Amino acid sequence: MERIEPHILNGPRAYFTDFDYRIVVRTRNREKLYRNIVRKLKILLLTKNTIVCAASHLTSEFTYNFFRKNPSLLNKGLIIPALRKDKSGINELFEKNKCSVLSGLKQKIINFYQNEISKVVDWEFEENSSWFRNSFLKELKNENSVLRKNLSNLTKEQLEFIIKEIEKEPFLDRAKIDFIASKLKPNERRVIINFRELIYHISGARAVNCESVLPQENYIDFSIADIKNRQIILSELHIFWKIFLELVFETIYNKTSIPLELLDLLSFEDIYEIRQPIEKSSFRNVYDELIKKSVASVNKNDPHRILYNIEELLSIKEKISKEFELIFQKELKILLRKKAIQNVQSLGRTALSIGLGFLQ
Repeated sequence: MERIEPHILNGPRAYFTDFDYRIVVRTRNREKLYRNIVRKLKILLLTKNTIVCAASHLTSEFTYNFFRKNPSLLNKGLIIPALRKDKSGINELFEKNKCSVLSGLKQKIINFYQNEISKVVDWEFEENSSWFRNSFLKELKNENSVLRKNLSNLTKEQLEFIIKEIEKEPFLDRAKIDFIASKLKPNERRVIINFRELIYHISGARAVNCESVLPQENYIDFSIADIKNRQIILSELHIFWKIFLELVFETIYNKTSIPLELLDLLSFEDIYEIRQPIEKSSFRNVYDELIKKSVASVNKNDPHRILYNIEELLSIKEKISKEFELIFQKELKILLRKKAIQNVQSLGRTALSIGLGFLQ
């Protein structure tokens, strides 16, 4: 198993969070969750150089069963687990009561991952945990932040209690936020938990030099108009959440929408083949340019300059959309048509009509 540093990752890269055990546990329809994960990963594999997931998310039986059915995602390095730098191997994630799988299944799962995982990316626990803690405190102390605007019903005493509880912790974790939230009313509890998940997943992405791809949850939202009118304070978090996830991802996918039925025809092996013409194009390099310019605009910390930078970012986004559409329309149609025809016997004529109708 090769261990790599986050800084060597380049091009568009996603931090995938849908294997998070907290999401799995509260999902009643596991079949639907599995199907949605497959579809989302196929799209990400077409648009990203690298997909990273937390190694700790591998410890659930649900995630093990997923990779057992799709081992090529690990052994071809299409998905790279992020392992804490102080951990010697995947087996340490299964020690004592750190995972929910039955003890009799643990060694089987460990053996599978040790055989199939080709590489992991290291991350620093202390630096990541400190960023998570400091970001939470910063948003709580700023009365103009998105978090504070959604916690307007908190009393001064409640706010001070939350801040003091977090300041006690040198390294903040999600369990501590659960404790704090349990002392609040339902609405404020929901806001705190949702914001915690947002910060947690973005801190994970940041630790491995990726942009985050968040699950579909009811996270705190704000409009792009709020940014332009300076009604809220811009931060690294806001840029990643609004510019990347909403304006870029959704626009690209919607501009060249892929029928889910057609996507279901493609195996991960097919997706691996389709990635080849994309890797030869300039799409991912231009996308990477967007990420670097976005981060640079935030680091300048100049509200007037940021407004100009937003226009530049949107212009780059248009270049990315056109590049992806060009690749998809001109270079991928042949393979998609071939796969649709190959699958028609097993999936019926409906599959063929879907594929051919899309490719016309």
